[in-house]
Amino acid sequence: MILAVAAFLISFVPSLQIFFKGDGRFDRILMSVVQAVVAVASICLFIFGLSKLKSAYGAMKFNS
Repeated sequence: MILAVAAFLISFVPSLQIFFKGDGRFDRILMSVVQAVVAVASICLFIFGLSKLKSAYGAMKFNS
């Protein structure tokens, strides 16, 4: 999953830069903010997914 997020950041975020005009400092800050938001969101989803897997595994172990 971490590799999928890295591939997403590599492929999606540079394509967003096409929509921003100029090479100003604001554009670089905006791209960094987008990368940070995507990274934090992916980590939160990863933690949520692992939590669900843990609870499903625990329920499966207790039922058998």
